[in-house]
Amino acid sequence: MQGILIIGGQKPPGEALKAMIARFPRGELLIAGADSGIDFAFAHGVEPDFYIGDMDSLKSRKRLKEGDPEKVFIYPPDKDQTDTELGLEQLWSGGCDRVCLWGGGGGRMDHFMAILALFERDRTPDCWYTRRECFRVIRDRFVLEGFAGRRVSLFPLGSGPWKMTSRGLKWPLESLDWRRGDFGISNRVVSDSLEISVLKGRVMIVNDLGGRDRR
Repeated sequence: MQGILIIGGQKPPGEALKAMIARFPRGELLIAGADSGIDFAFAHGVEPDFYIGDMDSLKSRKRLKEGDPEKVFIYPPDKDQTDTELGLEQLWSGGCDRVCLWGGGGGRMDHFMAILALFERDRTPDCWYTRRECFRVIRDRFVLEGFAGRRVSLFPLGSGPWKMTSRGLKWPLESLDWRRGDFGISNRVVSDSLEISVLKGRVMIVNDLGGRDRR
């Protein structure tokens, strides 16, 4: 089952979120809203299955109180886990084997880095959409269509070792001997179909969501 966790911060437009939701048949998707991500969901006609967080940034408190209390999980502000962590755990415990984060761009850099750190754990989100970028975890084979001429960047995750093959990149990945902390910035997609196979370890690929690359 797929999960979508809507969090605070900058994110793609609501129409893009609804288009993603529409790809999944009923019963194969769970949606959770975390704190101010709930406001975004309500503003775009999306009704989450769960509402999670300390709600310190939530504006739609009245509407939340009028909903099903069994779907609402409120935590104290002084807690050991972030609202994003709590939302992920709720979706995983609800049966989701893949979860996408929707939001988290802009704002405080420590919040951004905290989300990024989640991808270094043993169990991680599978993708993360901010307003401008998409971050995806590659564990085996990954294909990206229609990106010829665009840039992608890659980062090793976990403790390694890492071994990859690629088709459609200007600078192939086969020869890379990555160590922890290495990365590949602004590789160029040179064909309509990009294919990356991760043979050892796992890797994050980042691409710009806009029609043109930003420097």
